[in-house]
Amino acid sequence: MIGRQLIPFGPCRRSNLGPGAVKPPLFDRRRLAQDWFAGASRAAGVAYRGAGELAKQLPGLPGGQPRRENHHPRSGFHFVLPSSGQSFTLLKAGSPHRQKRSFMTRHIHVAPYSPTWPQRFQAERQSILSALGPLADACAIEHIGSTAVPGLAAKPIIDIMLGLPALNDIEPSIPTLKSAGFPLQPQMAAAMADRHYFAKPTAHPREVHLHAVALGSAFWRDKLAFRDALRADERLAGQYADLKRRLAYDHSGDRAAYTDEKSGFIASVLAMATGKPHGKPAAR
Repeated sequence: MIGRQLIPFGPCRRSNLGPGAVKPPLFDRRRLAQDWFAGASRAAGVAYRGAGELAKQLPGLPGGQPRRENHHPRSGFHFVLPSSGQSFTLLKAGSPHRQKRSFMTRHIHVAPYSPTWPQRFQAERQSILSALGPLADACAIEHIGSTAVPGLAAKPIIDIMLGLPALNDIEPSIPTLKSAGFPLQPQMAAAMADRHYFAKPTAHPREVHLHAVALGSAFWRDKLAFRDALRADERLAGQYADLKRRLAYDHSGDRAAYTDEKSGFIASVLAMATGKPHGKPAAR
């Protein structure tokens, strides 16, 4: 099953598509079906006058009569094709969700746990240590995030935390980390003042995130505390997996909403782990 497709409907304005964009044709179900069943990663560009008119065409799609699953006032209507499991969302014209998205929306995918994730971490850890040179002796490298918890479903991205004596110690190693496949993402600096963020590869879909932080910082402590709490409590890890699957379904193309709605659960786990109330955790 490929990711949910996000299909805008309603009047299509040039401003919604970006400068110089060509207004897409009206609904072409054959082209849309080809995109779905070829596993296309982009949503088909559909401009239609209304949901009712578009719905008349839906029974002709491969996979059987679509079943309307739910309606989100902000996002639109979500449908599932019963025989194939394919799903898609019709976005309301002018909705906040539609305005934020292009026709190349990246979808959130929560995958079953893979035993290859720890192996990938170890391979990347060695690459990072080599890139750091003499600085490596003063650093610590930890596997964090959901892929670090055995048995936990996760987005298939390896999160690595590099602990430094001081945050600015990383600066001489930025060129060697880039050569090792970890280019710095400076556009994230304003939102991540407490760390330096690197990603591999540069283009999406990403496979590895590297967070360089100061040893003992709040980010360092929180990430380890949350990981260790889930590792120690299978029931808690199961609750987190269920939450992530639900949020990935509800916010398939909205990573900010997906992350924000996990924050309450994360804060409650950190409060239990530390024995005191905990504020909103740092976003990943």
